[in-house]
Amino acid sequence: MLKIQNNINYFFKDLDILKKALTHSSINYKSNYENLEFLGDSIINFFITEWIYKKYPHLTENEMTVMKNQYINKDYLSKISNILKISEFASIDKNIEISTKISCELFESIVAAIYLDSNIKNTKKFLNKNLIKNFEESDKVIDYKGELIIFYQKKIIGNLIIQTEQLNESKIFISKISFNKYHFYGFGFNKIKAEQNGALFACKHIKDTILQKRVC
Repeated sequence: MLKIQNNINYFFKDLDILKKALTHSSINYKSNYENLEFLGDSIINFFITEWIYKKYPHLTENEMTVMKNQYINKDYLSKISNILKISEFASIDKNIEISTKISCELFESIVAAIYLDSNIKNTKKFLNKNLIKNFEESDKVIDYKGELIIFYQKKIIGNLIIQTEQLNESKIFISKISFNKYHFYGFGFNKIKAEQNGALFACKHIKDTILQKRVC
């Protein structure tokens, strides 16, 4: 238990709640992380919403929603969970694969556990370090835009339009990606990151829906 606490840089007064936060329903049907996950999801939503509202009050409601979705989507939360190596300490049936969904759930349950073990101040400190700073400091760019263009060239999608603009002379850029009557949005602190974040959602939609239909 000490190693996971070192990883997340929080040390629990009540180790039972940490144990519950790491227990999958495949191990214990009655006492597992599902309720903690529910609470953690709400805490993360509140934290990110409040942070955006206070830091970027000039944004419209839609722009705030686009920004929030970058921080709370399960792929990003799963990525942070994996950075902290939370799944390595999870109690889960050996036949169950640690999916993106499960990694995300584990992160959410840890957030709730920290809140219940301490207070909202410590929880916000944890989220600020692991969600906000990780996002802002990340300079690794996966070429989702390039992948999207390949989908267009192969005629998997049609009428691809990418529009990116800077918001109100701020440091925030927002990108709108459109094809086949679908629209996806991404934001970033430069034009490239905004387009890559928007393309990430677009590529995920293509893989989860359009390509899946072709396989079927």
